[in-house]
Amino acid sequence: MCGIGGFNWRNEQLLARMSAKLAHRGPDDEGLFEDSHISLAHRRLSIIDVSERGHQPMMTNDGSLIMVYNGEVYNFRSLRLELEKEGYHFQSDTDSEVVLNAFHRYGHQCLSQFNGMFAFAIYDRKQRKVFLARDRLGIKPIYYYWDGSSFVFASEIKAILEHRAQRELNHDALAQFFTYRFNYGKQTVFRNIFKLLPGHFLSFDIEKKIIETEASWWDVDTVGVAESDASITEWADKLRELMTDAVSLRLISDVPLGFFLSGGLDSSIVTGVAGNLGARLETFSAGFERTNELPFAARASCHYGSEHHEVRIGDEALDLLEEMVYHMDEPIGDAAFLATYVLSREARRRVKVVLAGEGADELFAGYDRYKLALFGDMASVFVPGFLKRWMGGSGRWSENWRRLFAVMSGKNREARYLEVIRLFSQDEIRELALQAGETNDLKLREGDLLRAIQYFDLTTVLPNDFFMKADKMSSAWGLEERVPFLDHRVVELAFQLPRRAKLKGFDEKHVLKRAFTGIVPKDILKRRKHGFDVPMDYWMRGPLYHRLRSLLEENVHTVYDKKPVLSMLEAFRKTPDWSYKASFFTAQKLWSVLTFELWYRRFFT
Repeated sequence: MCGIGGFNWRNEQLLARMSAKLAHRGPDDEGLFEDSHISLAHRRLSIIDVSERGHQPMMTNDGSLIMVYNGEVYNFRSLRLELEKEGYHFQSDTDSEVVLNAFHRYGHQCLSQFNGMFAFAIYDRKQRKVFLARDRLGIKPIYYYWDGSSFVFASEIKAILEHRAQRELNHDALAQFFTYRFNYGKQTVFRNIFKLLPGHFLSFDIEKKIIETEASWWDVDTVGVAESDASITEWADKLRELMTDAVSLRLISDVPLGFFLSGGLDSSIVTGVAGNLGARLETFSAGFERTNELPFAARASCHYGSEHHEVRIGDEALDLLEEMVYHMDEPIGDAAFLATYVLSREARRRVKVVLAGEGADELFAGYDRYKLALFGDMASVFVPGFLKRWMGGSGRWSENWRRLFAVMSGKNREARYLEVIRLFSQDEIRELALQAGETNDLKLREGDLLRAIQYFDLTTVLPNDFFMKADKMSSAWGLEERVPFLDHRVVELAFQLPRRAKLKGFDEKHVLKRAFTGIVPKDILKRRKHGFDVPMDYWMRGPLYHRLRSLLEENVHTVYDKKPVLSMLEAFRKTPDWSYKASFFTAQKLWSVLTFELWYRRFFT
């Protein structure tokens, strides 16, 4: 993907430094613009119309608007035809120029016409205003710094930090990280650096030095559950039609294109649909030496006849942790980042764009945690008060059992779902002595519980964890990752589906499987979902044990009390390695702490 950045004054040296920090996102071209009011930088990854005509910053023919843009608007050709009818003339075949002219014609209302992933900034030279926008789901990131005078924005925080040599921790955001393993909402772990939320736009008045508007332009929660008596077959037909078009649009590229193929249902659907559309299939899979799904990916590749590439990840990949954390910008305790980082490096050697299956689990209830949350909600009605207090007692149960009991005995559905997804518990966070208040701030929408937790995941987990993984780990290597399941039409359809279309008893993704029967191999279609098991437990008992211990024993910061984590690490090492699931929660906590420690040293020391 491309990289964008800018600020509300003129400084040639700062602009050059910011651009250099974004070079990995756009290795093909660099563009800078300055006047007395603003500085803009663009690093280009050339995907559509790779000629010099796509150079940015890009200006309208009348010179009134200047844009830096990151992303893809896949329906740009049809939008271009409409703009040409209204008298607009184009100098390139890029989607960027279509976005710029659409804004010139319609203002921020143009956003609802775009089908794609994007983050862009447009400078209005007449009104002296800067307009920032982010796509509906937050697939592409954009951050901004604001202290009441200086307004700085960029695709990645590291570029903004070129302006702020003095860095301050946001302790409330840090507590949120230890609760969820990432930050959500506007705040980041850097004080005064914020995220533009998914489906939002922002207008900054340069002369008045105020953020004039920051508002939502799309929210899937406005899509109601369909009241029709449509059959599962009818829903499946509609889903297949939309997904076919979503994949077709995302095959548009003037450079080589491939597919991430895990051997699971979602990536197999994307690859299979693309094959049916006549695309040349080049697939890439990653697996760990100790645990992997590579045989299933190979099975899918053989079925589709793709040119297949496998990456086996061993302990040597741990040498890449510091690089990975640098590209993350924020501490995010998701160990799957490492696999995506390594796989992206391999894919970039052969292609410049990949399609992946991200998002289907959140849309079609593919996670076991959804079943657990629904079970806990139902069971909580039958658990008497005295039994809830006994079940919630600490010290007598393993982590897995404590969570299960807490899900059944929580005082409300927010508390119960927090137990399903949390990293550290509230009691554990208090033991860490973080300089922040309570972090049990999870809020769920009213109404159907499954829809409520899917909405939370779609607006919270996806943009702040999985999309950060997809964007930053691929962009680190100059690779663009596209996600057909997050076509907004597919998302809106998924939120119209009744629960019976998603969960049929314990069978998840019911309508999705029905829609792609005959396209996906039967053995993959009928497989029980199997997560991407990163061997955190093995690493924390072996290759990473001494590394984490030495990091914790160094007197680098007093952000939290490290003694409880050291005790956890020692106890974990002595626990027999007999089950990944039994070790998962503790291993994930230790991995997240390791991520934070490496991040802190990279950005604060």
